[in-house]
Amino acid sequence: MVEGYIYKLIYEKEKPKKYEMLRLEPLFLDSEKTEMDTGTIISIMSGRSVRFRFVTNDLIPYKRFQGFDPKIFSPKVGERYVVQHWSENPQRAIIYLDKPVK
Repeated sequence: MVEGYIYKLIYEKEKPKKYEMLRLEPLFLDSEKTEMDTGTIISIMSGRSVRFRFVTNDLIPYKRFQGFDPKIFSPKVGERYVVQHWSENPQRAIIYLDKPVK
């Protein structure tokens, strides 16, 4: 989990104190200003998380980590995907492994 990231929660309406945080699904709120870029997978750790890099419009490079479900995705080093990042702090970024860039 990364400080400042927002994750989806699953909970029962009658028991809202009992919940599950979906750590593999970070998200942005509709009210947050974000930008889209292209990111490249630079390494895969333990088959469950990726390290990726991207460059913002102001040409500053960033490297981030993100978990993924190996039953759904099988990213490879060098592959490129859409990255969404927060305009106020691009270190808060999400790589969308379901949106490859050719």
